[in-house]
Amino acid sequence: MRYVIAILIGIALLLALVYVLVPRMAPLTMTTTEITIASTTIQVDIASTTAERVQGLSGYQSLAAGQGMLFIFQQSGSWGFWMKDMNFPLDIIWLGDKGEVITVDSGLAPATYPEVFYPSAPSRFVLEVPAGFAASHGIVPGTSMVLTSQINTAADL
Repeated sequence: MRYVIAILIGIALLLALVYVLVPRMAPLTMTTTEITIASTTIQVDIASTTAERVQGLSGYQSLAAGQGMLFIFQQSGSWGFWMKDMNFPLDIIWLGDKGEVITVDSGLAPATYPEVFYPSAPSRFVLEVPAGFAASHGIVPGTSMVLTSQINTAADL
């Protein structure tokens, strides 16, 4: 019995030590800008570093109308997205080098995790917006996105 208690105390001490010594993941501070897509201007957080792209909107409780997150990659690719740790449905919009919409996946629910969604062709940008945004604004393949302000589209590279 004493042996079991000693092991439990040892485990508790080890966990306390890990808690104290392991650095916490600091909240990310992302750049915010405006984009215009289908004649609609929205505020977006820019996810251009690896850490920002990995975190994305995971853990957010909601996303207000007129807001989104723009993921920027160094080069075009078939960037897959999933709904891990999401709390609300999204529209995911993949865009090419010049900001043209390539693929729209609408109304993706958190329950779709671990399914991964891909564009129909290589993309350079990915826009996540509240579910229903694409349909209500007529966003379809070929629609253009314009960055309202200059941002570093080559960050973290």
